[in-house]
Amino acid sequence: MCFNFESNKVYAIIGKSGSGKTTLIHILGLLDTFDSGIYSIDNTTIATLNDNELSKIRKEKIGLIFQDYYLNPRLTARENVLIAAYLNTKISKEQREAKVREILKKLNLENRINHYPNELSGGEQQRVCIARALINDPKYILADEPTGALDNENSKIIMEKLLNLKKENKCVIIVTHDLSVAKRADEILELKNFNLEKK
Repeated sequence: MCFNFESNKVYAIIGKSGSGKTTLIHILGLLDTFDSGIYSIDNTTIATLNDNELSKIRKEKIGLIFQDYYLNPRLTARENVLIAAYLNTKISKEQREAKVREILKKLNLENRINHYPNELSGGEQQRVCIARALINDPKYILADEPTGALDNENSKIIMEKLLNLKKENKCVIIVTHDLSVAKRADEILELKNFNLEKK
């Protein structure tokens, strides 16, 4: 099956436990390899690239949001986002700092900027993860169960943030087991027998 993900859209990928949803998002994020098929990003075929070329695409075009946050516990919210900003060599140190503060403010974290992960709620930690994913202005946002560990109120906040990204010419792909989350996407895709099917 051939499937194209488009900008200005939010996609939800659903499927039973063990169907390969996380593996798929890792392949899309260039974290895992695959055995068969063709995967292209912006007309570049992934299989032809070496590790350095894959890293460059991941750095410049892909933002990853994980359910388990993966924040460094020894760094503040600002510093966790700033680490990702260091990958962007096109801007100066001063510009990086301003951009980090701007994006944290946009995600309503301006009062939590110097707090450590253990001082943040689950919803706040997930918003730091979103800030980290967005700091280098990637075209593709990949989110693996971004609301899975959150209560209903925080789930709604996170989904609003993700849904709004399509207005910025982003392609947002969300893996979720929550049908109420999936229904808010523009398209729902179900992973069955390693194939994506439109719902």
